[in-house]
Amino acid sequence: TRPAEEIFEFKSWIVSCQDKERRLEILNHRSSSKSRVVLLKGFENREQTKGLIGADISVSSHDLPELQAGRYYWRDLIGLEVYDVNNHFLGVLKSMMETGANDVAVVFNEAAQQEILVPWIDQVVIQVDMGSGRVNVDWDDSD
Repeated sequence: TRPAEEIFEFKSWIVSCQDKERRLEILNHRSSSKSRVVLLKGFENREQTKGLIGADISVSSHDLPELQAGRYYWRDLIGLEVYDVNNHFLGVLKSMMETGANDVAVVFNEAAQQEILVPWIDQVVIQVDMGSGRVNVDWDDSD
């Protein structure tokens, strides 16, 4: 989540550690400038939580809030076909990455074996059509 503190807004987490995944209920939490403390159901003390060190934390997609029109979760964009304003196929959106200035779509054109980085900004992304699985962009990949 961005910002990271928003992870505490969820009532449960999916915790993945050592090839095991389990859902844990959050009973309470508190934050300070240096740390965050979470009370998880079924864990009575710090010793019991040592197996969670280094775990990945995620949330179920069913627990995510609905977004405003024109906003998308990155996971929903993966796999969409990307076309330029001339209806030229650029490739398939493989991933998204965060940069300091803006998010960037990583588009891969398998035929050309080429990766294209497309800024995910209003001036470039013209339309996202989830129904047809397509993104239209104003982007010249000829460089």
